[in-house]
Amino acid sequence: MEGLKSQIRTFVENWCNEEKEHDAAETTWREKLQSWLSKEAEFFGEGEEGASGEVDVPWRESEEMWVERERQFKEQVEELRTSAKTKLEEESEELPDFAELQRQFEEWKSHLALRKTLRLQQESWYRGRESILTAHNLKPKLDWFQRENGQLSKTVRELQSKVAEQKREHKKLKDFEKISETTHAERQKLEEKQRKLSDENTALKRENDTLRRKYFEQERNFGVRQKQEQMGWLQQKKELENALQKMDEDKRSSEKIEKECVKKMRL
Repeated sequence: MEGLKSQIRTFVENWCNEEKEHDAAETTWREKLQSWLSKEAEFFGEGEEGASGEVDVPWRESEEMWVERERQFKEQVEELRTSAKTKLEEESEELPDFAELQRQFEEWKSHLALRKTLRLQQESWYRGRESILTAHNLKPKLDWFQRENGQLSKTVRELQSKVAEQKREHKKLKDFEKISETTHAERQKLEEKQRKLSDENTALKRENDTLRRKYFEQERNFGVRQKQEQMGWLQQKKELENALQKMDEDKRSSEKIEKECVKKMRL
């Protein structure tokens, strides 16, 4: 019998402790709920308030019904537990109805489950309302972003226009580079032609110098001879002079062509 009393006493104490925890959590929840309702009333104003001056919410009736049921349940349970405690403290031979206590405890647990369902409904409602509040608070930022986006779009268009202009300028530069490359190739050809002419002119000068040396060498070696021989040499000298004159003319012609090449390259 003592073992059963101890079991009942422990059961009742645990129940009381669980109820205290529930009451503390319920107080915290109600404070949070009231804070929500205050924000709701502050934002939406009197447009969504009922005749009582409170914000009209879809779960208000369910909340009121649960509060009333909580009050009645507390009275009923408290009476049952108080009776059980009294019998245990007075060492009465009549033991508390343990089965009834357990049944009421399970019913109380079901009651708390209803509260959990209602709380989920309230949280879901507030999340939806909070998104409206957030959207309202973000509207000035959204307007600012839209203005900035318009300005950025304008800037982008201006940059695109500048890029197009740069592309056109780049194409002009490419065309100019092609012309420059062609001119450079022509200049190289002229330079090559000038080098060839210069080489030919140098060769003509060498040949001219050789002939001159031969002429003067022959003139020194033979000296004054017989008239017939002298006439022969004079004839040969004349021919050599004519050859030298022809070579001078070729040289002047070559120099003239060379000057014309230089003039063209400078252009």
